[in-house]
Amino acid sequence: MQRSRRHTPSKLEIAVRTNLLLIALIASIPVLPALAATPIERSIDVEPSARVELSNVRGLVLVSGWDQPQVAIGGSLGEGSELKVEGEGARVSIRIETPDGKGWGWWGRGGPTADTRLEVKVPRGVLLEVDAVSADVRVDGISGSREVALESVSGDVRLQGEVERLHLSSVSGNIEMSGSAKRAELETVSGDLVAAGLTGEIMVETVSGDARISAGEVDRLTASTVSGSIEIDLVPRGTGTIRAETLSGQLRLRVPAELSAKIEASTFSGSIRSDFGSVDKQEHGPGESLSATVGAGAARIDVETFSGDLEIRKR
Repeated sequence: MQRSRRHTPSKLEIAVRTNLLLIALIASIPVLPALAATPIERSIDVEPSARVELSNVRGLVLVSGWDQPQVAIGGSLGEGSELKVEGEGARVSIRIETPDGKGWGWWGRGGPTADTRLEVKVPRGVLLEVDAVSADVRVDGISGSREVALESVSGDVRLQGEVERLHLSSVSGNIEMSGSAKRAELETVSGDLVAAGLTGEIMVETVSGDARISAGEVDRLTASTVSGSIEIDLVPRGTGTIRAETLSGQLRLRVPAELSAKIEASTFSGSIRSDFGSVDKQEHGPGESLSATVGAGAARIDVETFSGDLEIRKR
């Protein structure tokens, strides 16, 4: 008598059976109803140029400027969170915390179980500081403020306003700015960065994110990235200095045709294309460079890449 051959399941069959088992297990888990958020409604009298500090770990922070001498707090408080408000007049602190009073140590256990939506109206000229972790930050309607600082770890950061000093940063979120600022610091790691309306002094830094800057008259600009690309459109003011560099990303600079500047540009293995001066190619091996004096040569422009391409164009 012949024995029947034993069937050995293939890898595909094993994978299919495993997925079916997982689907069955997930389907057997009961669906719990969502917990209702607690509405927030509170107001504090403040000075027109007060310092307002906000923090939220999870959810969203919305800030808008208005013409009232008050800070109005609205939105909804997520499960596992508490609202803590301190101060009035010259300084107000608004924080979302856990019931045990912990705010920033919310990683894993002990953190909020639901998002908190924090909606805050502030006088337009306040000094504003916002700290967030896994929360987007959006600010608009600010004007005449001496300083605004917005930070998030994994959330996006967006500002529309007119300020003197500005600091925006995110690790993995994107940054977007429109309006005006006389001194700005913009930083991301893997997020992209877009800014328009900057003047004066500008610092831009990313690791793998792309940066696109549209500015007016600039006294000093420094911009750097590792693998992201940089695109800058600006007007060097007087004897201002413009410095930008990338490792493997592309770099594109647009300036007025009536430029007055000394330009130094170089790349190790990329290419240079410029509307100003002549590009020199290395006789042996890769690499290109450019050295030119345009107009009276008042400003200083230094741009450099390692393996990325480089462009200097007229507007």
